[in-house]
Amino acid sequence: KMRLMPEFSSLLNLETHEKIKYLVNRQEAFCKIILTARSWEIKSLDREDPTTRTTIRKCIMGIKSDKLPNWQVFHNVDFVYNSQDTIQFSFIPQVEEEAMMYISALVPYLKHCYGDWILKHFTSAAVERAKNTRWDETKKQVWSENDEQVNKMIDEDKEFHFQVQVQVAPDSNLQMGGVSSFEQDSDSVSRFHPKRDS
Repeated sequence: KMRLMPEFSSLLNLETHEKIKYLVNRQEAFCKIILTARSWEIKSLDREDPTTRTTIRKCIMGIKSDKLPNWQVFHNVDFVYNSQDTIQFSFIPQVEEEAMMYISALVPYLKHCYGDWILKHFTSAAVERAKNTRWDETKKQVWSENDEQVNKMIDEDKEFHFQVQVQVAPDSNLQMGGVSSFEQDSDSVSRFHPKRDS
């Protein structure tokens, strides 16, 4: 929430002075922890659909967190300053996993919730990539034909179910603590963690 406070010099009450200092410190702490991620899949945020009378921005900002009841997943979503094709999402650390999941699955999720009209607000590449996917409302995740194939492989090869510890290599496209290298590659989502005090 954005609020305008009275000018500090106009306040005579010492208790109010202390409260303003508290609010300033709280805002500074919030700015230090807020996380952001970027996407290149959305063409328009605020073009209203004539039938539903809603926008992509409203749909995204209406996504609720399962981890934090009564909280929205995203604090804000908007075009990056001076850019016409880069969308930036902001969210708090407590919902980072949910936020990244929804960003990568926006097309199937919004299509499931609001219908086909949302497709015209995404790039053709994003729509094509999501063509064979569906949103599973029960599991709160997106499924594709590839997921079904992997499940089938596991079910068919039960005699090879050994206890094996698998180590997953870190994603080289995600750079913690700075701007990621996503802007140089063909993927559509990047993540930025602002520097935090140790």
